[in-house]
Amino acid sequence: MKRRESSLLILVAAVSLFAGFGLYQLTMDSVETANAENKESTLLAVPFTDLQGQQSKLADWTQPVIIVNFWAPWCAPCRREIPALIKIQQEFSESVRIAGLALDSVENVENFVADYSINYPSYIAGANIPMYNVAFNNKNGNLPHTAIINQQRILSYTHTGEITEAQLRKKIVELLSIN
Repeated sequence: MKRRESSLLILVAAVSLFAGFGLYQLTMDSVETANAENKESTLLAVPFTDLQGQQSKLADWTQPVIIVNFWAPWCAPCRREIPALIKIQQEFSESVRIAGLALDSVENVENFVADYSINYPSYIAGANIPMYNVAFNNKNGNLPHTAIINQQRILSYTHTGEITEAQLRKKIVELLSIN
C-alpha cells in the first residue's frame, strides 16, 4: 500500500511540476513580449537635439533604416569612418537616415561638420549621453559606436569601434531586402 501511495505522490508532484513550468513559460513569454514592446516605444521616443537646438525623435524620421553613429571630432577612429558614412548617406539617401550623435560642444561639431562636408544631420549628446548609451546598447560608452534600427523600429545591429563602408552596406542591404 505504501508503494502505491508513494507512486501516486510522485505522479502528483511530477504533474504539478510540469504544470508549474508551463505556467512559468506562459508568463515569461508575456513579460518578454511586453518588454520588447516597451523597448520599441521607448526607442521611438528618444529625443535628439540638433546643432540649432531643435529637438526631434526617432519616431519622426521616415526612412526605413536609421543609423545612429556616436562620434566626436577629437576621436581618431571616428574621423576615419566619417567618409564611409558620407558615402552611405549619398548612396542610400531615400532609404537610410544617418544621425551623427556628437560628444562635444556645438561649436566644435559645427566646425568639424563644415570641414568634412558631412551630408547627414548631427546631434549633440550633451547630458543625455547615459540615456543614449542605454537606448542604443553602447554599454561602455565607447567611441565610435554605431547602432542600426530596422523598419520595425527595433535596434537590430550594433558595432563598437570603427565601422567600414562595406560593413554598413552589407547590413543596410540585408535590412532593406527583408522588407
